[in-house]
Amino acid sequence: MKQLYLLVAFGLFLSTLAYGQVPRKIMLEEFTNASCGPCAAQNPAFNALIDANYDDVVALKYQWYFPGFDPMNQQNPDEPDARIRYYNESGVPVTAINGLVPSGTYGGGNWSGYDGGPYGYRQAVIDFEKAKTSPISMELSHELTEALDSVAITLKVTNVTDDDLNLSDGRLHVALYEKEIVFPVAPGSNGEREFYDVMRKMVPDQNGTTFMGLAAKSSIDITMKVPMPSYYYNLGEAGVIAFIQDNATREVWQSARSTPKALVGYGDAELQTVSDALPSVCARSIEPFAEVRNAGNTQITDLVIEYTLDSEDPVVENWTGTLEPGDKIRFTFDEVMLGDDPRSLNFEITSVNGKADYNPSNISQFSASIASIPEAANPGPAELGVEDKSVGEYPSGVAAVPPVPAGVDGFGTFTVVGPSWTFAGGDKMGAYGDSDNSIWINFFDWNPADANAKDEATLTFHKVDMTDLTDSYFRFDRAGARLTGLSRDEIIIEASTDCGATWQEIEKLRGRDLATVSNTNNRFVPSDRDWVTDEFSLEDYDGVSELIIQIRAISDWGNNNFLDNIVIGGKLPTGTKEINLLDGKVEIFPNPTNNVANIQFELEAATDVDIDIYDVTGKLIETLASKRAFPAGTHTMIWDGAENSGLYTVKIRTEIGEITKKVTVF
Repeated sequence: MKQLYLLVAFGLFLSTLAYGQVPRKIMLEEFTNASCGPCAAQNPAFNALIDANYDDVVALKYQWYFPGFDPMNQQNPDEPDARIRYYNESGVPVTAINGLVPSGTYGGGNWSGYDGGPYGYRQAVIDFEKAKTSPISMELSHELTEALDSVAITLKVTNVTDDDLNLSDGRLHVALYEKEIVFPVAPGSNGEREFYDVMRKMVPDQNGTTFMGLAAKSSIDITMKVPMPSYYYNLGEAGVIAFIQDNATREVWQSARSTPKALVGYGDAELQTVSDALPSVCARSIEPFAEVRNAGNTQITDLVIEYTLDSEDPVVENWTGTLEPGDKIRFTFDEVMLGDDPRSLNFEITSVNGKADYNPSNISQFSASIASIPEAANPGPAELGVEDKSVGEYPSGVAAVPPVPAGVDGFGTFTVVGPSWTFAGGDKMGAYGDSDNSIWINFFDWNPADANAKDEATLTFHKVDMTDLTDSYFRFDRAGARLTGLSRDEIIIEASTDCGATWQEIEKLRGRDLATVSNTNNRFVPSDRDWVTDEFSLEDYDGVSELIIQIRAISDWGNNNFLDNIVIGGKLPTGTKEINLLDGKVEIFPNPTNNVANIQFELEAATDVDIDIYDVTGKLIETLASKRAFPAGTHTMIWDGAENSGLYTVKIRTEIGEITKKVTVF
């Protein structure tokens, strides 16, 4: 019934425009994603069809957030999301043609799988739409300012007929787009490197401006000056698209495109490497440097580069010389002494050949927030508190090196999150719901293949004096998820007694062992019951005068993890409850088994217990106990639910601590 309604609606539209005097441009709005496998499979043929009909087609590509990482979406997430919801679509790739998401054999296409997929478009569909006419014409042009910081747009809309044009709920949409974006490596997980006709910014936004029609034989001239988004990869590829759409029917009455203008005499200097970490964890100074590459096709003979430390006056270097396309040059500045507080270092190229750089995406590169470790060790035990920090700040008492420059908050890695965090929904983010804040490791958005990302990130604690401690330990609460059957994110806890010259591994948590909940492809945000408490021995460091602990995170582009209540200390004071109520006393027998497994565990004290069974892919198979109260002592649960042979994981969780065991079913 839905397909029939859409076809009838368009039939009425065609009869209304039968006497139109100008051809109607074909407006194609595609929704896609850089980590979408079907997008990578369908886009090449669809792009070829657009190229073959470029004079008749106006294409606009919206990079959506789903199903995975897409840097173009992160630069402008809201407008693509609003447009795909406008069409009541929830997956990619999908394409609307003149406001219609086609189905069946509309216009000679073939949508046998799902409606609107690029796979269904054929030349016959283009020819079918090309035969339609419109009562309005659009003339569109644009010019970038000399500074390349804004664009002047001129649009003329004319009603070419003898009848007044009245729209029920008309909107004029104007979009800045980037004709071609080519990445050196695929920015997402689907292998696509080349992206075309990418929507960068809608003017003023996704809602457009009201356009209710025009009197017969009349015109309207529209001019606007719009700031250029800083996230353009190449302003030489900047163009403008405009289209008129009636929200009452979603039909696009006319569209127009102003293609990119050649930028003569402009250069492209790329900041490739900057000083974004200390030479060693105990260093008290840094020698700022930046490596610049000529990323354009024009010889660079002068450029201006500057760096700023915190809010101090910038240090500027005016360079002249010859830098051929592809060549590099390194700028080194005077040594800077650091204190105990983090300092932010920012580099920027402000001029290339006396003009603006036409590629703003690589003009500025922020270093990580650089924090040196105080020379004096604090007496243990030491506890890392985050309740005094705001969302987006780094914890006190640590030096954080995030995976990407601090200008984008390191994608959140090692920053504090709390109830006001975007994804928290006002809920407490602390362990077990007992406090507001925790530390976020954002594996979900951290793609190590991204050209701007590091392979790992570190959180290094200030020195701890262990002289008076015995039975030392490292304890923390954590919560995390894993992407379904795929991700193997990793957290490594390391110790050093020589300022990081050498590190000894204390514990490694990876993949399934790092997860505290079932696998999910959604962005993980912890609830109260998703937390566990881990403790690892530091007894080998009892009596050491200077101990540095470091948490090293290695991303496999998986899902979020959270840390809280981190303690470096000695034996717990008398009367404090044990760290792990299970105390390692869990047995499964018989193991292997071909039918029934007995899960026996001993509790040090009364507690609520969860017992979950997972298969080898991380899928939750069965829950034997959920917040079930058990007294202190030995208990046995029977599991006979295995339907297939294989390796299974039994996870037993108490109020404080958890233990996992493997069982083989044959």
